[in-house]
Amino acid sequence: MRVVAVLALTLATTMPAMAETARTDIGNAAVLQKLYPPRALAAGEQGVVGFEVALDKAGHPTSCQVVKSSGFPRLDAETCTVITQHAAFGTNAGVGSGSSTHRGEIAWTLPAGVAASTKTVAMNAVTDKIVCRRVPVTGSNARYERVCMSRAQWQESREDNKANYEELQGKGFKQGM
Repeated sequence: MRVVAVLALTLATTMPAMAETARTDIGNAAVLQKLYPPRALAAGEQGVVGFEVALDKAGHPTSCQVVKSSGFPRLDAETCTVITQHAAFGTNAGVGSGSSTHRGEIAWTLPAGVAASTKTVAMNAVTDKIVCRRVPVTGSNARYERVCMSRAQWQESREDNKANYEELQGKGFKQGM
């Protein structure tokens, strides 16, 4: 089941729309609390994280980058993980190719009874951009899954795969092929 969380809402000028927005916002807050990054929660980290996501034609995130730090690098990085794995955004019908970007903020607040961290961290620390790619499922010619990692993790994965390929090929492997 895919959890759909609208992470940024626009307030309208009419009263009925404002009431509907308020109801939606309360539901999203409950969903977000269930998705609170576990390691950040255990460490007592809270704050506002600003993000920018690139979206595909269907409104699914393809990459995420923190543009405003909460002051806790772990909370910032895990926010992008939550967004890329659980969020879905509406599409702009009839606009260009359909792919777009979205900027927003999530205010993570600790539940009652959880002590807040007293560590001070540099507020300008910004995490690596998270990039999502479709990769084939092992053993299938038709199935794909979405994998989201930082650029450094993609590079590490690439190097590991290259090393495995070289090992399988033995001495006959030639660089650049």
